[in-house]
Amino acid sequence: MSKSTVNEETKTAIPLKVKMPTEETPAPVMYPVYGPRARAVAVAASTDETRFILQSVYFSESRMVATNGRILLYADVDTVEGGELPEGVTGEPLEDDTIIPTEALSSAWKGRKVSKSIAILGNPIISKNEIVSTDRSVSSKTEYKPIDGTYPNYKQVIPDISKEDTAQFTLSGIMLEDIAKACKALEPGKNSGAMVDFTIDKTVPSLTPLKIIIRSKAGDVYGVVMPCRKY
Repeated sequence: MSKSTVNEETKTAIPLKVKMPTEETPAPVMYPVYGPRARAVAVAASTDETRFILQSVYFSESRMVATNGRILLYADVDTVEGGELPEGVTGEPLEDDTIIPTEALSSAWKGRKVSKSIAILGNPIISKNEIVSTDRSVSSKTEYKPIDGTYPNYKQVIPDISKEDTAQFTLSGIMLEDIAKACKALEPGKNSGAMVDFTIDKTVPSLTPLKIIIRSKAGDVYGVVMPCRKY
């Protein structure tokens, strides 16, 4: 039985318009982008030839991961919708759980057109078996073969720590770079063993200076680092 309402002026029935169900709009096809966050993650990839599977960036569940066994970095994947791709990007979408050699990513980044823009379309776009270096028009393509194998379960090494168990602080990249330079000065060389201890009192305000100790075979260096206000 059709529903209706009543026109109060004429007292005549007016059929109601029933919205018919429509098919769900399919999800857009997304392509990963080798942008600033991806390049930062790739810094953690291994360069050890004996750890071939770690000489890569792992793409899984909209996340990208890289590790060398000492440091692990991960971030959400930046993407561009398939309908926005520049002319010439014809590769199929990247499959989940794909391990891409950093050598291929680096090659694609070097092959891009020079641009001051950091917009998504100013960075290489990753598809299945190829990476397209682009700046709104196709510049070059880098073909690659995904690494076969199973990437380590990186989630197991991410600590599950509640806020009550931590005292959080923030440092700028420049401060960290200065600390890294001090480590290299204490123990020069690629395989420097210098280590840094950070100490903060959980009972005081977050902007309290951090005590640091740079430990090395040459002796310890002590210092204070001012944390940065979050933005």
